[in-house]
Amino acid sequence: MSIIGALIVGQCAVEAKVLSPIVIIVVAAAGICGFTLPDQDLADAVRLWRAVLALAASASGLFGLTVGALGLTIHLAGLECLGVWYLAPFARGLAAGRILPGRLRDRKYRTADLHPLDRRNQI
Repeated sequence: MSIIGALIVGQCAVEAKVLSPIVIIVVAAAGICGFTLPDQDLADAVRLWRAVLALAASASGLFGLTVGALGLTIHLAGLECLGVWYLAPFARGLAAGRILPGRLRDRKYRTADLHPLDRRNQI
């Protein structure tokens, strides 16, 4: 019932020129993607950050979206899980002046930031 209701409401909104068809498509895609998240806590966090980024974008446009994305990156950089920084795999690439770290095949040893039991890479 909800799918049929959403189709009817969406069609009426487009015909009344309240919303454009692309808005209906984006909202539908966001709704479908919301069902693919495996954990309820992760879904809540994504929903919260999506709302924060939408508010920042609506208030200041692209500048607000950029500031919001920078705030998200700073927040993720401050998180720690089981003694390892959340963005630790990217720290090595940033120290070398790259955005992404090098290929795993080219590394002889695992990164010390992750505190591995065996330092030698298996690849």
